[in-house]
Formats: sequence, C-alpha cells, structure tokens
Amino acid sequence: MNVLVMSISKKVPLLQAVKKALTRINPNAQLFGADANDKVIGKFFVDVFWKVPFLEGMEIQSILTYCKENHITLIIPTRDGELAYFASYQKQLEKSGISVMVSNQAVIHTTLDKFTFFQKLKDYHLPVIETTLNIDSLHAKSYVVKERFGSGSTQLALGLNRVQAVAFAKKLKQPIFQPYYIGEEFSIDLYVNKQGEVVGVIVRSRDFIENGESQITTIVEHRELEQQAIDLVQVLSLYGHVVLQAIVTEDGNIHFIECNARFGGASTLSIAAGLDSFYWFFLESIFDQKITPSLFKKTDKNLSLMRYAQDYFVGMGDDQQ
Repeated sequence: MNVLVMSISKKVPLLQAVKKALTRINPNAQLFGADANDKVIGKFFVDVFWKVPFLEGMEIQSILTYCKENHITLIIPTRDGELAYFASYQKQLEKSGISVMVSNQAVIHTTLDKFTFFQKLKDYHLPVIETTLNIDSLHAKSYVVKERFGSGSTQLALGLNRVQAVAFAKKLKQPIFQPYYIGEEFSIDLYVNKQGEVVGVIVRSRDFIENGESQITTIVEHRELEQQAIDLVQVLSLYGHVVLQAIVTEDGNIHFIECNARFGGASTLSIAAGLDSFYWFFLESIFDQKITPSLFKKTDKNLSLMRYAQDYFVGMGDDQQ
C-alpha cells in the first residue's frame, strides 16, 4: 500500500502530512514522490523519488507499470494542471487496484473553468462572484482580470479601471472579468467522502497572501460560510480534499471566487485542526471504510499557521532522514 504523490516540487509540509498519515496505517509503507524536475527539494522528503516526463508526454501505461512494480496503490495529485489527466484515467487506474484522490472528469472541468464554475453556482443560487467573458456586460467601479483557465498571480490584475482592464485582457489567452471587491478573504478546507457527504469543514482567514497562497492563516468560526461551502461542494459532486476561496465584503455578503479540487498550500493547518484528509482517504481506499462526520473532531484551539523557509542539511554519505 505504497503512496505516490505527484508534482512534489517544494511541498514539504504536504509530504510530511502524507507520510504521517501513512505511517499510522502501516509503518513499513513507502512514500514515493514524482516530479519532472529532478532538482526539486521535495525529493529529500520522500522514500523514493521518480523523475517523470512532463504531463503532455506521460503515458498512463508507464504509471500503471511503475505502480505495479513498486506496489503503489494510492496516488495523490497536487497540482491543478494534472487533475484533469488523472480524472480521465481514474476508472482505468481503479481497475488496476490504484485509488486516486481526485474528483470525476466533469467535476474537474467545472472547477478549472472559472466561467463554467460561475455559471454552475449561479444556476443553484449560490453566492459566486460575477464573472463574464465580455466586460461590456459587467458594470463595476473597478475590475479583476484573469485567465479563464489555470492559476497564477502573473495572469491576474486587480483593481483596474475599465480602460486598464481592456488593455490587460489583450495580454491573456482567454480573459475573464470580475468586479473588484474589498473585504476579508477566506480559504475553506473540506473533505468529501465517496458517498458525497462532507465529513468536515474548516474556515481559515487569509491573513497574509504572497503569490496567491496564504503565508499566514488562522482558523475562524463562520457558520454561514461553512454551510455555503458545504452546499457548493455537494452541488458540484466533489470528492476528497477541496479548497474554496471566498471574500466576504463589509456588508456581510459572501462571494466564492474559485475552487481547488486538491490539497492546498496552507491546508496543513486544517489537518492540525482535525480535518484528517489523507488518513481518511487511505482508510476509504485501502479498507473500504466509510468515513462519516462523526470522525471529525475539530480542535477548540485558536490555531494559526505561519509558512516560512527552513534550512535542511544533507552531508555526503548521509541518508535522507
């Protein structure tokens, strides 16, 4: 029951969380990490590193063969760009005894397409930020312009006037336009079991953001946001660990901005708070155990997470412990 984590990059806290959950089930199980770059920091925090080709050149048969040879029965994608790939081969992998922590293909398409995401939530009367392909259909004091697909702060501009928004959009492949709101930003972590039931939810304030990720985040109580998040993931039929981004304006209105159908950069705080996503995924996949909300024991502590760089020394002849 070895585990393969994809696109490990420098996601050391994620790898450590996976390893800790894996050890609770089987101390002898191995953590494999894959990446197209063999210079990544993450390779020092896995038991076995696998250098893989870029996704465009990745044959599913090579993954199946590698998993079979190394007794890997669990795969965890960690990057938006690979979710659609693994969702498309999910059933084929399951037939070979390999479980993937990913939602189905149609759901992944909805979460990766910001305009479709908006349309879907609007149809269900959920509080999603207005999104359009044509700025003429949106009237706002200022605008946000971003790519319809993908993520990244280099493809995003905030607080532009109409002239600036139109100019910036010309630099993008498929731009979308949204109103620019000032308010408090939140991330919401959830785990959804195989039956589509939300096992647990944690709301985090995004206290300091850098390159689109929370560097300082704090667990908060926000019942309305929790319930709206639960309704959202159930409407979309998501599975596994999910991260939602939302902004709450001064008038108290909630606006969901996007959905990441994977583990997030600061989601380890939610694990520390009781949202045991990796462990639950392993139990569901290996033992076919039903994971119910009764297993979610949320901490009553006021927890915050500060993400920072840390030195790690490896000497000649040393192992990677």
